[in-house]
Amino acid sequence: MSDYESIEEHLSKIEQKKYLHFDFPLLKSEQERFIDNIDTEIVQHRYLPFIRTNIVFSKYSNINKKVKPQIRKLTLPSHHDALVYQYFGYQLSKKYEEQISGTCVDNVAVAYRLNKHISNITVAKEIIDFVTDYNECWIIKGDFKSFFDTLDYTVLSKALSDLLGQNYDKSYKKMIHSLTNYRCITRQTLERQLRDLGIDKPYKRTSGQAYVKNLKQLGNLIRNRSIRLSSPNKIGIPQGTAVSAVLANIYMYDFDKWLATIAEKYNGIYRRYSDDFIVAIPLSISQVNDITILRNKIIDYSKNKVHLKIEHHKTQLLFYSKKNKMVLKLNGNSYKRCPLVYLGFSFDGTSVSLKAQSIYKFIYRSKRSINRYISFFDARKRYLASKGPSRCVLRYTNKGKKEFRSANKTENFQKRRLYIKAGTMKSEKVFTYHKNIVKKFMAINNIEPRSSMLSYANKAQLLFQNRTHGKYKVVIRRQMQRQIIKNQRKIGMKRKTKVRQN
Repeated sequence: MSDYESIEEHLSKIEQKKYLHFDFPLLKSEQERFIDNIDTEIVQHRYLPFIRTNIVFSKYSNINKKVKPQIRKLTLPSHHDALVYQYFGYQLSKKYEEQISGTCVDNVAVAYRLNKHISNITVAKEIIDFVTDYNECWIIKGDFKSFFDTLDYTVLSKALSDLLGQNYDKSYKKMIHSLTNYRCITRQTLERQLRDLGIDKPYKRTSGQAYVKNLKQLGNLIRNRSIRLSSPNKIGIPQGTAVSAVLANIYMYDFDKWLATIAEKYNGIYRRYSDDFIVAIPLSISQVNDITILRNKIIDYSKNKVHLKIEHHKTQLLFYSKKNKMVLKLNGNSYKRCPLVYLGFSFDGTSVSLKAQSIYKFIYRSKRSINRYISFFDARKRYLASKGPSRCVLRYTNKGKKEFRSANKTENFQKRRLYIKAGTMKSEKVFTYHKNIVKKFMAINNIEPRSSMLSYANKAQLLFQNRTHGKYKVVIRRQMQRQIIKNQRKIGMKRKTKVRQN
């Protein structure tokens, strides 16, 4: 415990995010007052409903080679609740670290650890190195379906009682009740209901904005059913609060201990990264029945003991053969070549690379950013050449010919806005924009840490190459460089085209 900073020090370092909610973001003085009276505040705290919003993003499927939109639900606590969850999250993390210290679980749970930040690169390398140490090795890879949304209150309460003992008091139970029986409302529904009441704009204060003036107004609106919340939640906890991650690790303690013990009996290895788990067992291909029985035991234990579902069809049984230098997937009674994809990396038996989805994300982002970059500097050049905003903007037809059309038309509104913005932007900002695009999507040399996808690829390349002893190749950097060269060529072709046109 002496290795950790005090709870007051921890909370004082937190900078609150200023998103729109039922309450105002805390002023620095309010946060300090809360920390000074933390014991009283925790006991008396009144938890507010959550606000839910959806984040839509594109996800690449390696199976059908298509991009599909995915929706991720983001459940936001109030600003005061967020600080309270930070308090409990930090306290529980210290207790959890004490519980697993020196046990087999200490190396199993590799996500959301306090003062033990293990990168996904390190964990992926550990697994691949273990597998390639043997001539033959089986891998069981799967995940828990709707992990946070299906955590069972009874199991969670027992796990917390085992962890805290007599310290599992009313304040902890109240906090758990706020997460397991929470009520919420979507942002879209809330804003529609407030408009019906004549509240068109959020209330403003020095620290930010809020949907209501104070908690008294919120209570009246909920009692009058002017704001209609969802029914109380029955199972699961919201993902993303400051305490959700450590609660998930505490919840999985018995499961982790059980499976780690079994893996050790087989001289194998078990790791869990949040809801993704992987088990590697050095058995021969003729022992397929043993590995199938173990897979079924894992699924049954998860269902009966921790009430989490592991889907059979999503649980992969993979076999690595050093002699044949390949990874095979058991599909019914037959085998087919299939790479081991884990934590963003792909291993096919001979080389380690970034998985297809990771490459797609970079391609997608770089394509959009470079297209904007080209449009921006085209617009800036035309603006400066005309020495001011024009009522006409340049538009390219499908035939590649230049046309000028009226800027009053709706279809050209965005182009005209870009035209003026690009032309009137100060030179310092233009240079900064240019520098950021080059750094992220076009630079191969002098890459700063965390500056781009290539910097991440360089880091992964070096970590994977360390002490591989020739067991496999690492082609991560080459993948990224190939795409960056394509980006450079695209810019070069555009410049050549402009020279010819001039």
